[in-house]
Amino acid sequence: MGLVPVRYPTRIAAITTLLPLVMLLPLIASYAGQAEAPRDVDSSRTEAKATPNPERLSPPSLAGFEIDGRAVSGRFDHYSVGVAGRAITVLTQAASGQSPLRLAIRLIGADLRWPTRGPTAYRATYITAAQPGGRSTTVHSSVRYRDVYPGIDLVLRVDQGELEYEFVLGPHADPSLIRLTVTGSVPVRNVGDDLVLATASQELRQVAPQLFQRSPFGPRHVDGAIRLRGEHATFSVGEYDRGQALVIDPRVSYSTYLGGDESESPGPVGVDASGRVYVAGKAWGAEFPTGTAVPAGRRLFVARLSSAGQLEQVTFIGGHGDDRTTDLDVAADGSVVLAGSTDSADFPVLNAFQSELGKIYDSGFLLRLMPGGSSMAFSTYLGGSNGSDAALSVALGPSGDIYISGSAGSTDFPLVQPWSTDIFTDGYLGRFTPSGQPIYLTRFMVPGRVAVDSSGAAYVAGTTERSDLTVKNAFQPAPRPPSDVEDKHEGFLGKLSGNGATLAFATYLGGSDADVVRDVVVDGSGRAVVVGFTRSPDFPLLAPLQDDLRGASDTFITRFEPSGSALSYSTLYGGSGSDEPIAAAFDSQGRLEVAGATWSWDLPITNALQTSYSGGNSGALGGDVYWLRLNPDATALDLSTYLGGEDTDWPSGLATAGPDRTVIVGGTSSRFFPTARPYQPTLQQSLSSDMFVISIGSAPGTTYPLTVTRTGTAQGTVRSTPAGISCGSDCTEVLGHGTFVNLTWSTPDGVKFSGWSSPETYDPCGGVWDCAFPMDASTTITARFDEAIPPTAPTITISPDVLWQTGTSFTVAWSATDVGSGVATYDVAYRGNPFPIPWKTGTTATSGTLSSAVPGYNYCFNARARDKVDNVSDYGFYRCTVIPADDTEIPADGSWTRRSGRTGYFLGTSTETSTAGATLTTEPVGGYRLALLVTKCPTCGRIRVLWRSNSSGSFVALTDVDLYATTTRLKQVVQVASWDTLNVGQLRVVVLTSGKPVIIDGYSRQYLREADVNR
Repeated sequence: MGLVPVRYPTRIAAITTLLPLVMLLPLIASYAGQAEAPRDVDSSRTEAKATPNPERLSPPSLAGFEIDGRAVSGRFDHYSVGVAGRAITVLTQAASGQSPLRLAIRLIGADLRWPTRGPTAYRATYITAAQPGGRSTTVHSSVRYRDVYPGIDLVLRVDQGELEYEFVLGPHADPSLIRLTVTGSVPVRNVGDDLVLATASQELRQVAPQLFQRSPFGPRHVDGAIRLRGEHATFSVGEYDRGQALVIDPRVSYSTYLGGDESESPGPVGVDASGRVYVAGKAWGAEFPTGTAVPAGRRLFVARLSSAGQLEQVTFIGGHGDDRTTDLDVAADGSVVLAGSTDSADFPVLNAFQSELGKIYDSGFLLRLMPGGSSMAFSTYLGGSNGSDAALSVALGPSGDIYISGSAGSTDFPLVQPWSTDIFTDGYLGRFTPSGQPIYLTRFMVPGRVAVDSSGAAYVAGTTERSDLTVKNAFQPAPRPPSDVEDKHEGFLGKLSGNGATLAFATYLGGSDADVVRDVVVDGSGRAVVVGFTRSPDFPLLAPLQDDLRGASDTFITRFEPSGSALSYSTLYGGSGSDEPIAAAFDSQGRLEVAGATWSWDLPITNALQTSYSGGNSGALGGDVYWLRLNPDATALDLSTYLGGEDTDWPSGLATAGPDRTVIVGGTSSRFFPTARPYQPTLQQSLSSDMFVISIGSAPGTTYPLTVTRTGTAQGTVRSTPAGISCGSDCTEVLGHGTFVNLTWSTPDGVKFSGWSSPETYDPCGGVWDCAFPMDASTTITARFDEAIPPTAPTITISPDVLWQTGTSFTVAWSATDVGSGVATYDVAYRGNPFPIPWKTGTTATSGTLSSAVPGYNYCFNARARDKVDNVSDYGFYRCTVIPADDTEIPADGSWTRRSGRTGYFLGTSTETSTAGATLTTEPVGGYRLALLVTKCPTCGRIRVLWRSNSSGSFVALTDVDLYATTTRLKQVVQVASWDTLNVGQLRVVVLTSGKPVIIDGYSRQYLREADVNR
């Protein structure tokens, strides 16, 4: 028989989500569900290519192994792993100021010299100033060492983004040969059957192994454990069939700091002719989940995904300063042009037009990655020395030339064959050859976005506060007069001929308030479309789909005639909140698409993927994403939709490819962002945000049934968009592949919606939000409706039911009723001073004994009830009781005798005297009522109780107490004072009789009253 993996995965499953990782993880998610069928899941259900079909992109995995000769290294989410010699070393990440944990597992007598490479996961390229040609490395999904012991292999592999190391035992291989020494930066110890390496803030744990043998009837469990004796660890194995392979599966989990303060920034997106997706962004941390450390500093990345969503290449670019990417464009062959800004003096340059950074301020950069992403064709700085310069936009022309626009703050900004040298203009425009040589580089009126038409003419659209810019053949030759606003922005559009020598037109665009341009695109007829947002009620419109400003800001979409002197249409789009576009593109049918951020709950919606606004109102970047598509002649909306979850969602880029395919990139803080069979189904960084990529593709003509079932203790209604489901009555509908379904619920009075669920392996819904998903398989969704009436507030009883307890143990009982599903659990608390203290949480019991109450303490109990469908009552009324303070707490003069160990007395002590005039005087105490705990007997004497208030200077008599009784009675409570308001002072006991015993056992004060605590 062949070797079968004896799985010993040191599975470093990071619980923490440090921000340097989180935003790229969902980035690869959309197609990841298509890349490889999950285990035990029908692979036919992972092909999610639908229209509309949003797919959340997470990496199939960015984790993996690099092999350098005999050395193997891997870097995962929150730990790194190295294998050298005979040792496996695991090193955790640590928060700032903390030391990492290091665990070394050495295989005694093993041979780990010759690693064998497993399948390629992807390729990574690192481009730095020291290596401008790029250093590429292959990242592998597994590594194998053969015959580390006779008949036993060692395999390192990636499983769902985490590390596992496995022993592979063939039949008759002896597991006792596997001998380990385990050492750590802090002591390693057994906790139960686990091995644990821990500090107060971090833990590395190797969980007790699972052992099994495969059989035709499935895995058969075998008893076993891992045991630590000093630094030596061995496996103990129970009875098993030694003629069959044995699987040992000890899992390792890792726990460390939760969260972090670094992230990845979402950036632009592009698609090549084969449908591969390219996403750029910035990794803010020194770690990145690629299996290899990112060079020091903040680094730009370009990630390439196959059309099926598999990560093929990640390229890192940058120096030791602050590098920022602003735009990219992708050629049909997969070469990528990237533009941005940098203050890194060591930014990698190659075949550069400008090889040095300006000495004071930021510079722009422009570079081109060759197809495959492992090398650059060129990279150059672009800026002067005495101002802040930035590259803002880049576009590829019809001949492959590169057009770039940006801001030029330096007076010595480099120029080549300029149309203008006016240093008072804010922008620049350039055209470069594919090899990076400038054809022209000129100052231009505004910094902004660049687009290119089929003749090679360049269009720049931006925003300005200036009123004296050059205009020509202008639709609007001057900005509109401001309407009492301090910050007046105006849109601007200019067109320069292909050789950069002639200004075809230049025009302002705007109304009397703020107008901000976000993007420009050009259609096949040479008509430029400018998109942005406006706050102007008089923004110029022509044949608008929406002619009124509805919110604080609305999106404008304005198309110019080729001459620039007239409009062919101009419309607003928006709701009652703010709506701001981010990017625009034409699809292959000439339809304009726009993606933006919205805070409006009432956008015009048609043929929607998601019909309702679900975002928050506090997000600075956006509430939800919106996406719209106009028909080819711009006379109607083909599609307009929300995209987002319950928190902040915003777009950063949009690209189209082929018929009916759109990719939108952005960021989200929403736990319920709409996904479709994603690799990463949940938000990983709860304190911040993840990157998302939504791919919306064409739909084949397949249909699937959608069935809604209802469960719970009550009845509600579920409806669908598109119409068809109205459950209640009609709970099944057959829908086309890729149909994006929205399910909404409604309830009558007294009923609540408890949430969605699904028997599917992929659950497309969650929580109590509206459910949105594409149809890519037969799907069943369950909606749960429950009664919404909470239980009654519980009543409290105390036993013994007295104000003054005579011991430190008493019983508390609580009860409530529920007319619906019945009471499930109770929470019981007692009143501290002044706040409640939890006593019983989530208990199913209805009583409990407080067996060690604190002497001198007042206890006031209340409770709340939770029913079986999670309705919660209010807390009920408090019931109060008082525990006495011991007599030993009362200072005594020399006439008294303290006795201890006395059975039947409170806390086993008493204070006694037979001397007339003997006194006991408390320290200052306060309360509404005072009582003494005494002994009464046939021969007992009398006492006088006095009180000195803090507001008076002398003791006054409260009462005389006769301690006579026909039989001896211990722990008798005698109330000696009662006041309407809280009184603070000293209590004194004076003996009135001589020769008769007086026994004091304690005193009590009531400082919490039910009438007060129940207010």
